[in-house]
Amino acid sequence: HSMLREFRHLLLVHLNSEERSGVFESAANRAPQCARRIELLQGEHEALRRTATALASGPGPQGVAADWTGFRAHFVAFRETLEAHEQAENDILQTAYLDDLGGRG
Repeated sequence: HSMLREFRHLLLVHLNSEERSGVFESAANRAPQCARRIELLQGEHEALRRTATALASGPGPQGVAADWTGFRAHFVAFRETLEAHEQAENDILQTAYLDDLGGRG
């Protein structure tokens, strides 16, 4: 399960870095229409942390599923949630930083 623990570690580093960087606060200042969405996305970080921690245990009595088949279903669902979360953050940054520069629209 060392790869799962490493995945969890890297995700936690990523989320902590995002939160400390101030980039989303800056984006909210540049694009106030995104402020509520940013707040919601930042609120998702704790659930992402909890799920990554649960997944890091792998399958078994302490894990999210009893076997690898069940675990895979949980992991795929988490991956899809994480991808959607990251895409939403990217969209906000694009709106805040590129739209203002004439990069779109």
